Amino acid sequence: MNSKRLQRLARKSIQYGVGTKAQQTLQKQLECQKVTRQHNRRTKKIVDQEKRYNLHQAKKIQKHKGH
Repeated sequence: MNSKRLQRLARKSIQYGVGTKAQQTLQKQLECQKVTRQHNRRTKKIVDQEKRYNLHQAKKIQKHKGH
C-alpha cells in the first residue's frame, strides 16, 4: 500500500475512532452506563458496611447491658 494512504488512514482512525457515528454513540452510552454502575456498586457497598458496623455495635452494647 502507498505510504501516504497509510498515513491518511492512521490519522483518520485516530481522529474519528473506529466504527460509524452510531457505533461510537453506543460505545459512549455503554461507557456511561459502566461508570454509573460502578458508582452505584461502590455506594451500596459503603452503605452495607456502615449498616453491618452499626449492627455490630448495637449487639456489643446489648451484650454489655446485662439482663
